[in-house]
Amino acid sequence: SRNREIEARQREDEAREREIRRDNLADEERNKARQREDEARQRADEARQREDEAREREIRRDNLADEERNQANRERNRASIRARIQTRWIILQIQHQFRGTDETTAVVTDFLRYLTEYGE
Repeated sequence: SRNREIEARQREDEAREREIRRDNLADEERNKARQREDEARQRADEARQREDEAREREIRRDNLADEERNQANRERNRASIRARIQTRWIILQIQHQFRGTDETTAVVTDFLRYLTEYGE
């Protein structure tokens, strides 16, 4: 009877040890699964961060290209304004210098009409 009690306690102890090992293995598996999930989340976060940085670089390039186009447009507009001013100045010089005969006036008037129409 005493041997039976000892054997029964040993079986209970062995059963507890098996249960503890199963629990420990289950804990290890859960920890490994969490670690894999954490690593997957971290990789996804890093990928999103790289995508965000790439988008920001593209936006900066686009903004720089827009600014360059705007600058070129401003320069073209200034050049156009300078050309119109120069053309008007030429017209005024011609009007002032060639006030004279009717024939000269007619030729200059025709030329001025041409410049006025096509010079701007």
